[in-house]
Amino acid sequence: MNQKKAALFVLVIFAFLLLVFGGLNGCQNPNNSIGNQEEDRGEKVEKSLTLKDVTLEQFSQDGKLIWKVISPLAKYEDGEKFALVEQPIGELFRDGVLVYKIKAKSGQLFEKSNKILLKDDVVATDVRSGAVLQGGELEWLPGEDLLLIRENLKGTHPQLQVTAKEARLHSRDRRMDLSGNVVATTAAPVFQLRSENVVWQMAAQLVESTTKVQIDRYTCNTPSQCTPTDRATANQGKMNLAKKTATLEKNASLDLSKPPVNVAGDLIVWNLEEKNITSDEPITIVHEQQKTIIQAQKGKLDVPTNIFYLSEGVSGSSTEGHFDLASDQMMWDITKEQIQAEGNVVYRQNNPPMTTRGKKAFGKLQDRTITFSGGEVITDVIP
Repeated sequence: MNQKKAALFVLVIFAFLLLVFGGLNGCQNPNNSIGNQEEDRGEKVEKSLTLKDVTLEQFSQDGKLIWKVISPLAKYEDGEKFALVEQPIGELFRDGVLVYKIKAKSGQLFEKSNKILLKDDVVATDVRSGAVLQGGELEWLPGEDLLLIRENLKGTHPQLQVTAKEARLHSRDRRMDLSGNVVATTAAPVFQLRSENVVWQMAAQLVESTTKVQIDRYTCNTPSQCTPTDRATANQGKMNLAKKTATLEKNASLDLSKPPVNVAGDLIVWNLEEKNITSDEPITIVHEQQKTIIQAQKGKLDVPTNIFYLSEGVSGSSTEGHFDLASDQMMWDITKEQIQAEGNVVYRQNNPPMTTRGKKAFGKLQDRTITFSGGEVITDVIP
C-alpha cells in the first residue's frame, strides 16, 4: 500500500478488484451486441466485492494510521467509495496514536472523508480514561477530531456514570460534550448532576454546565435505591471529581436535610465528602423551623457540627419580624439554637421596643434572650 496517499482498504482488496474487473473487461467479446447496447445506453455496471474475515485500514497522507477495522463480512461498493461491514471491531487513531476502541453490529467505512459510521449496539472505549460509552449510533470524523455517539447514550467510568441523548468526544482536548437530558452520577460519595448540557473535562476531572443545573446527594449506593437527602440548584455549576466539590453559581440554592436549612447566593462551594459549605460572596440562610433568617457577605457551614461561621455585614432576623441583630462576625450553632456575635453588635426587638448596642452578644434569637458583654453596653428603650 502506498501510504503517501489516503487509502481506504488493505492492498489485497484493491488488487483483487483490479484483477476481477480488469479480467472481466479484458475477456469481453468486442462483437458482443448486448455489451455494446449497454454501453450505448450509458448504463453503469456497479462494481462490488464481498469478502470474509477482512482487516481494513485507512492511512493519512503522511502515512499515519487513522483507523483499523476487522469484520467477518465486508462488501466494498466501488462506485460509492465505501464499504459495508458486519459486526465490526476497530481501533481509532489520532496522529498515529490509539485513542478509541469501537465495535457494533453493522457499519459503513467511507474512503474520501475517512469517516466511520456504526449502528446498533455501539460500544466505544476511551483507552486513556477507561470510559466506556454505549449507544445506538457512532460517527467518527477524524478530520475534526470528533467522535459522536447518539441514541440512548450510557457511559461508565471509575469516577462517573453518565446518560444523555448525545456525546461528542474530542480526543486532543480530552473533552466530552454531553447534551439532552444529561445525568452524571459520581461514585462514593454518591451525587447526581442533571442538566441539559454538560462538559466533562476528563484530564482536569471537571464536570461542568453553563445551563441550569441540579445536584442531588444520596446516602445509598445507587440513586434508584433511595431519595436524595440534599438538593442544590443554580443557573450554572460544576463538580470537581478529584477534590469532590461542587461549585454552584448564579442564583444558587441549596436545601439541606441536616441541618434543615436553605442556603442561597451567587457562589456556593459544596464539599461533597466533608459536607462543608462555603461562600465568599453574599449568602442568605433560612431556617424555617427556628423562624430565622441570617445574611452575610461571607459564610461557612460545618455540616457535621451544624455550626455556621459568618462574617462581614452579618444580620439576623425573625421571619415573623419580631427582632433583628447585626454584627461584624457571628457563630450560629443550629443544634443549640444559639448565636455568638462580635463587633458592632446591634440588637433590636419590637415587644417591648428596644435597641441594644455592644461589642459582644450571646444568646438565643428565638427566645429573644440576648446577653451583651465586652465593654460598654448601651440600651435604648422606646416608650
